[in-house]
Amino acid sequence: WLQFAATAGTVKLAGALGMIDVDPFEWSKVKYFAIYVLAFSGGTWSNMKVLMEANVETVIVFRACAPLAVSGFDYIFHRRALPSLRSSL
Repeated sequence: WLQFAATAGTVKLAGALGMIDVDPFEWSKVKYFAIYVLAFSGGTWSNMKVLMEANVETVIVFRACAPLAVSGFDYIFHRRALPSLRSSL
C-alpha cells in the first residue's frame, strides 16, 4: 500500500506543480483499477505464502500447469475449442 500511496502522492504533486496533466478523480474509472490492484496484491500475497510452505520447484510446476487448467476452463465455460496437437508441441 505504501508504494501505491507514494505513486498517487507523486502524481498529485507533479500535477499541482504543472509538470503533468492529471485527470480528475472519477470513481467510475477508479473502481476497475482498484479491482486490478486488489487482484494483483492477492496474487502476490498468495505466492509468498505458497513459497513459505512449498519449495520453488513445486511453484514452478504449478505455474507451468496453469495454462492447461485455463484451456480446460475456456472449453467448459466459454465454449472455446481445446488446443490442437500442433499448438501443444
